[in-house]
This record gives sequence, C-alpha cells and structure tokens, in this order.
Amino acid sequence: LRLEGMSLGKKCCISCFGAHGFKIFLDERACSIRVEIFVPRAVLVLERLRLLAESSLQEYMPNLNVRVAIPSNGGVGGGYSTYEGGLVFLDGDMGLLSCQERNQHVQLSALERMSAEDAHAKFEGFLPPRGLKDRFDVFLSYRQSASKRDPEVIRRGSNFDSELVGALHQVLSNEVVHGKAVDVFWDKVSLISGMNFKIGFTESLCRSSVAVPIVSAAALYRMKMLEEDSRCDNVLLEWLLILQLVDSEIAPLDRCIPVMMGELHDIDEAEDSGRPIFNPVFSYVDELPSIVCKSVQREASTVLSKMNLTLSEEFGRLTVKQIVGRVLEFQGIKGWSVAESHGFQHFVPDQKVRQKRGIILQGSANVLGALMQRAKVEEELAALKFEQEAQKSKAQEEAQAADLAARAAQQEMERLKLAQEAEKLKAEHEKELAKKAAEVQKQQEMELQKQKEIERIRNESELEKLRVLQEQERAKTREAIQAAEMREKAAQQEIVKVSVEKDLEKLKIEHAKELERAQAEAQHQQEIARLKAELEAEKLKAEIQRLKEQTQERPQSGCCVLC
Repeated sequence: LRLEGMSLGKKCCISCFGAHGFKIFLDERACSIRVEIFVPRAVLVLERLRLLAESSLQEYMPNLNVRVAIPSNGGVGGGYSTYEGGLVFLDGDMGLLSCQERNQHVQLSALERMSAEDAHAKFEGFLPPRGLKDRFDVFLSYRQSASKRDPEVIRRGSNFDSELVGALHQVLSNEVVHGKAVDVFWDKVSLISGMNFKIGFTESLCRSSVAVPIVSAAALYRMKMLEEDSRCDNVLLEWLLILQLVDSEIAPLDRCIPVMMGELHDIDEAEDSGRPIFNPVFSYVDELPSIVCKSVQREASTVLSKMNLTLSEEFGRLTVKQIVGRVLEFQGIKGWSVAESHGFQHFVPDQKVRQKRGIILQGSANVLGALMQRAKVEEELAALKFEQEAQKSKAQEEAQAADLAARAAQQEMERLKLAQEAEKLKAEHEKELAKKAAEVQKQQEMELQKQKEIERIRNESELEKLRVLQEQERAKTREAIQAAEMREKAAQQEIVKVSVEKDLEKLKIEHAKELERAQAEAQHQQEIARLKAELEAEKLKAEIQRLKEQTQERPQSGCCVLC
C-alpha cells in the first residue's frame, strides 16, 4: 500500500514525522523491529516510535516492555537492514542515556568500555545534543533560574523561563532543516564543566544564526537595579551583542525572535478570571534605568574585537532601557496571547501548560521558519552565486573565444605578412644566389688560372729542387770520398798511436819496476840507518847510566865531573 509520503507493506513500512524520514521492518530472526532513520538526528523518531510501541503494548500486551538498542558502531555507513554487529541499549539503567546523565563510562561489550565524552561523540545522532559546536543555528538567551533566597524573582517567573528554554531546546534540537539537524545553544548542555562561562556563551552567540532572547519580567527584574558602575549583567550583554551582530554585515547572526512575557500571575486566579497567566512585558521596560552600564559596553567591545568587529558608536551609547526596547522592536512571540491563538483551551485544561506549549510551538515554528528562510536565502544566494559564476565563466569563455579569434586573425595577418616577406626575401635570395653564382664561377676561373700558375711554378720549383738535389748528391759524394780518405788517414794514425801507446806502456811498466826496486833499496837503507841510530842511542844511554853511577860513588863535596 502506498500513500502520500508513505509505503506500507506486510513486514516493512517507510514513513516520516514531518521532515524525519524512517523505515521500519520486521526482523523475525532476532524477534525485533528494526528502524532505519534517514536524518542525522534520530532522537525525535525514536522517542515517538517508543511512545507508540508502549501505547500499543499497554493495550494488547501490558506485561511486555519496550527497549531501544542502537548499533555499536554509532550507526555510521547506513545499511542497517543488513547490519550484523553488536548493539548497545539506549534506555534503561545502564543505557547510554542514563550513563550520559551520570557522566559515567559506557559498557559497549564485555571487553570494551568508553568514556562519556567519547560515547557522546560516537553516538551523537541518538543522544540529546551537548557541548560546543563550530556554529549554532539557534542561540537561547534567558535569565537562569533564581535561587530560593530570591522569592521576588521566582514570583516573576524565572523558573518558568528556564523550563521554557529547556523545552524549546528539546523541540528545536530534534528538528531537521534541509536534511541538517538544528544545533541549538543552551548553556546548561552546551557549556562543558570547567569552561569559562562568559567566553563560552559570547563566542557561541557570535557563531549563531538566529537569536531567541526570553524577554520576561524575571529577566528584566535585575536590570532595574543596574547602575553605571554595576557588574556586567550577562543577559544584557547578550542582548547588546545580538543588536550589534544583527546590524553587522559580516557576522552570521541575522535574525532575532524575542519571546516576550510579563509577570507570572497566580494560575488559579488567572483560571478564575479567564485572563492569561502573563502580563504584557512592555510596561516593565519603562521601569528600567536610562543609564549606560559601562561594564556591559566594555565586555561587548572585548568580545567583538575578537571577531575583528567593533561596537559602533550608536550601540555604544545605548542605555539599559534602550537596549531592551531595541530587542522588543523585533517581530517576536507574545506570551500573554499565544495559548488562546493556538486553541489549546479545549484540549489542555491547565492554563500554564497551555501557555507553555503555545509558546514552544509558536517559538519553534517561528525559529524554524527563520532557519528555513535563511536556508532558502542561502540556497538562493548559492544558486545566484553559481549562476553568476556560470555567467562569469561563460563571459570569460566568450572573452577567451573572442581573444582567441582576435589572436587567430592577428596570427593570420602576421602569417600573410610573413609569407609576403618570405616571397620578397626569396626573390632577393635568388637574385643574391645568381650574383653569388656568377662571382663563384669567376672565382673558380681565377682559381683555375691560379692553380695552373701554381702548377707551373711548382714544376719549375721541382726541377730546381732536382738540380739542387743532384748538386747536393754530388757534394755528398765528394764529402764521402774525403771522409773515407780522412778515415783511412785516421786509421793509420790510430795504428801508429796504438803502437806508441804500447811502447809507452812497456816503458811505464819498466819504470814502475825500477821505482819499486829503488824504493825497496831506500827502505832497506832507512832500516839500516834506524837500527844504527837505535844502537848508538843504546850505547849513549849505557854511557850515561855508567856516568851517573860513577857520580853517585864519588864524595858529595867538590864539583861534579860533568860540571
């Protein structure tokens, strides 16, 4: 069976909740129902299907419970109809939702555990959003719940503001615009523990597309007590930044949808009188001080400087009253009339619940309308940009084609010009070649004559050389004869010289022998003379000895014989 937007079968169903498409099919082998979701955030589909299943079981099988399990791989890759991997329970005491609320580790299997942060990153599409994003679609600005010691603020509806923002966050976070999940900033879930609160919410506001300030009596109550030197009021800071960012052309924030609520009345009294539980908020604006809170202006300037923006002189002079008044100038939601305009009085008896649901529905519708309009504008801008780029590309291509044609024409003209010049050069070249050919022929003739003259001179030179050689041969012959004669004479002289040298050698030998004999005789004579001298010396010594002995034998007186 096929209906509009649906396909129904015996074991399979394809349907949607608004923009949230999904497919349901029966898994008989696992005795379970599988759901394949076609949007990036599956929370809304799972919650509604769980409620439908619980209501059906309550009617037909009240003892049977419903549990939701998701793929342990985080649902990446699609194709869940053929998925055979492990599963992780989403609900229950040890399910992902419970572990996320308690910030506990998640037991994926018997051997695998995962921290709460890693589990949220992996199963982000199945869990309520939390943490900071690179960019937010919606920024919820409100006055946080008052403490029990401030009953006046509680009376004016501060707790209702927090409840309303939580409900808006839940509804908007589950929505999808053009196939993309809506990212909503709510400080309670978006700011991580240990993070600088002021830096976190101001930077997130500067990266958001739509701002939803909750302008209520509870939010304005503290602003009535502000002075010039008061500490920075964060709500007033957010609203001043919203005004400046919406006015800026480069900031992503371009829409502001305020939710306006006056003082919270007693619900019973409101029911009895039939009036709304909220007063209009405009009367409270007149009670705000007409002073410029310096700390708020200073903080706004610091935040904007980090985005390379400046707080304009116009917004820098706004008083507390003027800032709130400017915010209320935006088209927003009037909480004192929204419930009746949506017809809840016949279905929801509790007026507070009707008021809250009406604000949530109208607020969500307005915000989603703004986001869809923004997405449409972005698509139109993208299409316009694409068309402009296409036109620009086409114009560039046409310009390039025209340029190429002009270049081709210019090249053709240059080619013709070059061809003419080539013909001219060719004629000149041929003329030059003919002239050179005549010169070459003339040179060849001259060269031929030169060669003949050179040949004649060479022949004469050769004849002269032959004559010279003959004369040289004759001179050489004469010289050879003379040399032979001189060699013969030299040979004879050599023979004589050899004979003389032999005689001289004989004489040298005889002379040497004679010298040896004379030397031997001289040595012999010298030996004889030496022996004689030695003998005489011995004799003389003996005589001297004898005389000494004689002298010693003589008496001491008288002169010595030697004397």
